[in-house]
Amino acid sequence: MSLYLESRKINEAKKFLSKFHSQLMKIAKTGVVSKKTASRKISRVTKKINNSKQFSNLVKDIINKGAETLYLAIYNSNNQRSYITVKLK
Repeated sequence: MSLYLESRKINEAKKFLSKFHSQLMKIAKTGVVSKKTASRKISRVTKKINNSKQFSNLVKDIINKGAETLYLAIYNSNNQRSYITVKLK
């Protein structure tokens, strides 16, 4: 699953999500991983897929509106900001 997300293959990740969910819940049923942990992992992967899709749609909308630059603020786990400026044209 992480390979799909890292390579930005959102459609493949969505297709694989149901298999991932099924396999992870089977593992949870055997007791290797708790059911809460399995549900949390599934939730986080689903959230990553949805956020990635929203981000790509946002960038496409900005490009279509004719913006010349894209300014991003990225926050790490310590709430420290990093800024990235991307020139589109």
